[in-house]
Amino acid sequence: MHAGNFGASQPRTKESHDLHLAKIVEKPNDNEARTNSGVSGDSVLHSNPHFHLTRNKLYDIMHDILLGVGPWEVKLMLHHYIIELKLFTVKFFNLRVTFFKYGVLESRNRPQDSLTRTAFTNRNDHTLKQSAAQMWLLLRALPFILRDKVPENDKHMELILYLLKIMEICFAPKLDTGILPYLSALITEHHELFLEIYPEFHLINKHHHMVHYAQCIREFGPLLHMWCMRFEAKHQELKRYAHIVCNFKNPPKTLIRVPQALQAAEWGNGAFRLHSFKSDSGETVDVSQTRSALHLKEHLGLKDVDKVFKSEKVTVNGALYQKSFFVCIESVHPDNGLPVFGNIQEILCINEEVFLLVRQEKTELLDVSLNAFLISKGNANRLLAVSQLAHYKAYNSWAVPSGSESFISMPHIV
Repeated sequence: MHAGNFGASQPRTKESHDLHLAKIVEKPNDNEARTNSGVSGDSVLHSNPHFHLTRNKLYDIMHDILLGVGPWEVKLMLHHYIIELKLFTVKFFNLRVTFFKYGVLESRNRPQDSLTRTAFTNRNDHTLKQSAAQMWLLLRALPFILRDKVPENDKHMELILYLLKIMEICFAPKLDTGILPYLSALITEHHELFLEIYPEFHLINKHHHMVHYAQCIREFGPLLHMWCMRFEAKHQELKRYAHIVCNFKNPPKTLIRVPQALQAAEWGNGAFRLHSFKSDSGETVDVSQTRSALHLKEHLGLKDVDKVFKSEKVTVNGALYQKSFFVCIESVHPDNGLPVFGNIQEILCINEEVFLLVRQEKTELLDVSLNAFLISKGNANRLLAVSQLAHYKAYNSWAVPSGSESFISMPHIV
């Protein structure tokens, strides 16, 4: 990879691994055999007859991208803009990060705005003091935050845009295998551009992992279902309990018992459901008092005097919906091939099912410099059940500094 060869190499197999291991056992003091093969010894995991390291081709996109490649490339880019070109200052960047309007849905993952100039001095350090969720949001917001400060077609920002396109595919919960050649091409172009603009650096091991993403998805499915984010979230919960219980004699025993007791209590009280929704506020009204009256009567057969619950915001299976939020109602429009978004105008709960009255917006184009879709107000309204949405999560619109146009930045393709 240091020479710029990103094609598929000869895969390591159990037979080749055993051959390399035999050479090491035969000549235990021969470091050349270890260097050439990359094998330093056998693994204790091979005592399990159903497991072998050569068949373990899973990669964690959280550590590879959000805590590895992403922070380092952002640091190198900011070093170029702040230290070398002096396009803006660290204070200016921190203020932009602070005052950017991420929206209600993204506010909990707001990136830290306490970067210092010394943070960019050591470019060999791959960290940026952001959590994985903060880094994900910062990467998506960077093109917006620096839109008016970075020259057009700048290669350093182009590298980040390549990474965002890769993330859109890798972070998707479902994929068509037809997109995998495109993913491989994106990764190759990303790596080639990195070596072009940062010739003094080598690609790190996490860059190498990315080369195998397409094959991994083809064999095991979307990488999102195999990342460590859910385990880290559970670990965070255990760390909170460790501070609360103040048990310094046998913390593991307490941290096993307390969460399991709470989980058993939640499941045992009968409140656990595979499908659930919660409304924080609202009122019961006649159908005739809703903006969706015509749709309710036409599509659901309701009458003007029937009762429905009108809510200001509702949570369905953990996903929050609120008036003025955006949802994706079609993944591909038949005319322009772009996603179709709707702005939530009204939320109704009928027989434990949530319906959204949305104003169908016009998706004008994909702005490649922001990696986001430009939208404008539409005229037609549609009534959709949450189960009919192209993707279950809602979005907030973003805007560039001092701009009035609305954009939807999607975390992944749908």
